[in-house]
Amino acid sequence: MKFIFVTLMFISSLLFSKENSLYVCTIFHNEARFLDEWVSFHLQQGVDRIYMYNNNSDDDYMKSLKKYIRGGKVILFQWNKPHGTVEEWNKVQCAAYMDCIEKIKDQCEWCAFIDTDEFLFNPEGISLKNILKKFKHYDAVGVNWVMYGSSYLKRIPDGAKMIDYLKMRAPMDIYYNRFYKSIVRPAKVSGCTHIHYFTMLPGSKCVNEKKMPIEGWYSDVSVDLLRINHYWTRDLDFLYEEKLKRQNKWYKTEDLRDRDRELNVVYDPILSNIRD
Repeated sequence: MKFIFVTLMFISSLLFSKENSLYVCTIFHNEARFLDEWVSFHLQQGVDRIYMYNNNSDDDYMKSLKKYIRGGKVILFQWNKPHGTVEEWNKVQCAAYMDCIEKIKDQCEWCAFIDTDEFLFNPEGISLKNILKKFKHYDAVGVNWVMYGSSYLKRIPDGAKMIDYLKMRAPMDIYYNRFYKSIVRPAKVSGCTHIHYFTMLPGSKCVNEKKMPIEGWYSDVSVDLLRINHYWTRDLDFLYEEKLKRQNKWYKTEDLRDRDRELNVVYDPILSNIRD
């Protein structure tokens, strides 16, 4: 099986030019009903391939992913590492990210490291690869979150798009939106100790969308060129049946109902408008 995998990776690498290529890497757990939309969305934004690391899911995630795997658009890995605290989960994610970096550093120019509740796009609908041409002199780009809530929807109808139903977000100046996720040149990465950013090789330039230097895990909010809609709660069923279980494992006292109220303040259907 190892020989077959290496052969397939070699053949598939011939089909892509490294120049101006864009991959996405993610790790997921029990998010099957959202994966098809998320993968499809990012392929539509110009992403060439998605590396996906499954962490101990017991739902039917293969139903959502098998067509993309067969088409060579998704490369799936089993990453069943145990974790009991948020610090341990951070290490599990970082290890997956570095595994991906090692696999792709000679394959692609750029890779975005985002979660499956995060939708990366240009607000005017321009291909992400065309946007990244503006950053040819840089090695990492931080993209701010725009945090969305549940819109107080119990459950998104089966077969429907989440982005068509969840249209309420937090104000732009909310603290959470200062967090960013990274698009990096894999060949310039030296390490990962935090899921939001990477340690880069000496001389590397890390900036936000305004080409202002950034470091650490947050920056001033700017989402005119690149934006991540972060559907942190998804719908109420997911919030209480899945998200709450995870959060209670890590943060014993947080009330997610209060968090959801903070994220349902401003009506902003930007992704429905772009797609239409």
